[in-house]
Amino acid sequence: MPRPIDCLPHHTSRIFLTDGGLEGDMMLAQRFEVSEPGFHTLLSTGEGERVLRAHFTAQLEHAAGLGAGFIIDTPTWRAQRALAGVQAISPSVLREANERAAAFASRLRDDHDCAWMPVFVNGVVGPCDTGCATEYWPSVFEAEAYHTEQIHWLAYAGVDLVTAMAFTNVPEAVGFVRASQRIRIPAVVSFAIGEDGRLPSGQTLEGAIDQVDAHTGAAPIYFMVNCLHPSHVADVLKTGAWSLRLGGVCCGGLRRRKGHGETCCEAQGLGAFAEDYKTLMARLPLANVFGGWRGAGGLPLHAFDFGVSGRC
Repeated sequence: MPRPIDCLPHHTSRIFLTDGGLEGDMMLAQRFEVSEPGFHTLLSTGEGERVLRAHFTAQLEHAAGLGAGFIIDTPTWRAQRALAGVQAISPSVLREANERAAAFASRLRDDHDCAWMPVFVNGVVGPCDTGCATEYWPSVFEAEAYHTEQIHWLAYAGVDLVTAMAFTNVPEAVGFVRASQRIRIPAVVSFAIGEDGRLPSGQTLEGAIDQVDAHTGAAPIYFMVNCLHPSHVADVLKTGAWSLRLGGVCCGGLRRRKGHGETCCEAQGLGAFAEDYKTLMARLPLANVFGGWRGAGGLPLHAFDFGVSGRC
């Protein structure tokens, strides 16, 4: 059963680190030839499980050194039926993959959770499209029916909460939250935004958070943001009730650079990334969940020495 809500992140004063960028770890993906099926496939082999355990153990030890808590994200972002149909994976195999991922994360939690470093298992759910496609968004009712299946698998396998990671539009987020309410598992919604601070649907972050709260009775325990760079969030933050609902961010280390009439992504160094993250954190005094995202590599883990450690 999930823990009491007052013990969960954003309901405590402690800072939590998380690994929101696992699906964007290109080095790990290339090493194991992980593609569309996602990182949950690593847990089907002994070597893959050992690599993931070492990956998370390093981050858990780093969090302990900072005096922070940790949220273990299950590698289940793409372990869902829409992808399974493309890959000809049976529902029973898919369910087993989610249960295996939750069990793996739960063992890590049990090995490291303690009074000075609380550890939570977060069941990660991805959008039913590719995460950035704009030609199809489900209705609220379609999304609720679709996401109920995976949330059910994760909840009954023992996760503490579930997170809609990098969702692109409000109707699907509302459906996800309603599905979590039906199963009675605490839920978080993390919206993907571009460098203009808007969702792929074109909606503002403020409007998206307000709408999800309005349609779910403010059911999410908090909201998060996935973006390629901290400035994409900092530039659109305004005072208001909606910003108080923003409990965490998972940012990458990619910044836009213009040259020769073109715009491309440029990876930042540790110092610059840490300073940008510190600037963002100063504008989110109530947020307490921080992690990396696509293009971040190992930056967030070490950037917290400069930024997060001052708030632990």
